[in-house]
Amino acid sequence: MEPHLVSIIVPVYRQAAFVPQAIDSVLAQSYANWELLVVSDGPDAALDTVMQGYSDPRIRYFNSKPHSGVGDTRNFALERSRGGFWLFLDADDALPPTSIEVRMERFAADPSLRAVDGWMELTDAALGQTIGWRKPQFDGEPLDAYLRLDERVFTGITAMVRRELHYAPRFDTALTHGEDLLFYIDVFRQWGGRYTAVQEPVYRYRQHTGTAMDDLRKLELGYRALLQRLRVRFPDRSDVKRDLPKRMRRIMLRSYLKRFRLLSALRTYAAKW
Repeated sequence: MEPHLVSIIVPVYRQAAFVPQAIDSVLAQSYANWELLVVSDGPDAALDTVMQGYSDPRIRYFNSKPHSGVGDTRNFALERSRGGFWLFLDADDALPPTSIEVRMERFAADPSLRAVDGWMELTDAALGQTIGWRKPQFDGEPLDAYLRLDERVFTGITAMVRRELHYAPRFDTALTHGEDLLFYIDVFRQWGGRYTAVQEPVYRYRQHTGTAMDDLRKLELGYRALLQRLRVRFPDRSDVKRDLPKRMRRIMLRSYLKRFRLLSALRTYAAKW
């Protein structure tokens, strides 16, 4: 492990057209000590062609892995990463130029930090116009906040993690939703430390159709599967047994109502989680 090296992990599945923007945003980083692991989730001739256009030795491309899903693809990269820090970037998103630098400065100033997050810019489908922002505000030990889905700590894939040498958390490959949240929960459950967020942009998120969050029924089933795993990890916590199911049910209720799916909303409200 190289202590000051940042391992940036990009899983790609049928998104070759977006990859140049993701890679170019990494090449434009003001912090230069990084490695970029681009992993094709199954054969992809179009992605092979894209990657032939990049010769920077910091970029490592893996194209021989069978299709197995985003969780397993991230795990594949984690096991081959060399950096003392992990940073995840989805293939259709991008990083602002100072995304790594501002967070490495925060890590250097506070050895107790395990993860540093920041603002996520929501953009249109062209990754151009800004639509909105997600601005986490939490500072401290975040495990309780994660378990109550506290909106002050962001549950997406945007936080940079300081890793340890001993056993490393991995993504649950059976989950299709909520695997990001479970990964960060496992990071803090196993390694401890604090979470904070810089008050600057660190991630650019492309909003377009066809994402995992579009299918609300699958999202609900994903929450239920996540809840089962958390009950196993935290069998004695009353908030996981009682409060978290209520919070998840309210989130799904609002999501269904926003889509005018009244019957689904009523079913979710009445269901036992």
